Amino acid sequence: MRITAAAATLLCFLCLLVPTQAQTLMHCAKSVDSKYSFKDLINLVQSSGRPGRLPASFANILGVGNGDVDKISFGAGNGTYKVQIDFVQGKFYVLSKEERDDLLSWRLSTSGELERTVRFMKGTTGEVKANQLFANELKKVCEDLQAIEFTYRGSDSNEKGEYHRAIQDVELAMELDPSNPWSYYFRGVAREKSVI
Repeated sequence: MRITAAAATLLCFLCLLVPTQAQTLMHCAKSVDSKYSFKDLINLVQSSGRPGRLPASFANILGVGNGDVDKISFGAGNGTYKVQIDFVQGKFYVLSKEERDDLLSWRLSTSGELERTVRFMKGTTGEVKANQLFANELKKVCEDLQAIEFTYRGSDSNEKGEYHRAIQDVELAMELDPSNPWSYYFRGVAREKSVI
């Protein structure tokens, strides 16, 4: 069977509209253009996270423990929703997106492989969902967390006087999340100081 160029283009377009689990795993583990990797998120939570406890009801359904479990968390919000990454018991990463009464959580291995998707609605105990159902949301959460990481790195580079690197980092953050005002602020600071 021979596929025409038009048919191949349509197939590629459909692949973008309906991401497979494999595409999501690769995206969360590493960006398509190799500008960031899951390792960046690991560094973010381990360097900037705070210790806490994951309640048993969440730990059980996510499959990370049978009771309250220790975690290290890092999160940020934009006024509409909050994203968070937790490092649980030194074995798993849990990425979450909370918006109003809806909480989506994804359990990932330490290499960034998607292992489980759980949706919590207000007043429910949570329900395991097919990973593909919320692939687009996971991609967005990964991008938002990566944007936060690049913004932090840009801020640190500014403090060290590494203005060229600061500009590179915050511009990567702006590609991932153009609505984050801190990226623009740190780029402005780096540009101003690099001229002085």
